[in-house]
Amino acid sequence: MYDFLKRKFTYYALMLSLLLLLFFTCTGNDNPIGIADVNMSSPSPATPVTIFPNPTDTVTTLGFGIADSGYVLFYVQNPVGFRLYTVLEETLSAGNYSREWDLSSDAGKKLRNGLYFVTLEIPDQDYRQSKVLEIY
Repeated sequence: MYDFLKRKFTYYALMLSLLLLLFFTCTGNDNPIGIADVNMSSPSPATPVTIFPNPTDTVTTLGFGIADSGYVLFYVQNPVGFRLYTVLEETLSAGNYSREWDLSSDAGKKLRNGLYFVTLEIPDQDYRQSKVLEIY
């Protein structure tokens, strides 16, 4: 019974975190979590992050593309913002990239069921994009 309640609490805590994140990104100019506004009139320095399959329970492929060479940071974080797994952190040339991921953290532990954010950052171009990943 205790494990059931613990899982339910974790699920509802993640859902509440996601709702708060969405609320703060959609309201006004005050942006406490640091997600940059995207100007749709200028060309994007990267193609959208791809996650396949999503949702998943075993292995997933994470992908993205960049228009210009530069330093790229691609990682998975929980709804609170704690980085759990770094997909890559290096300087890349322009092109498309993908990595297969077995849903384990940098510490080697498999992530629990829940919602996570796959985030691509290109600091030189002040670009950041996140997409939701569901593990079941």
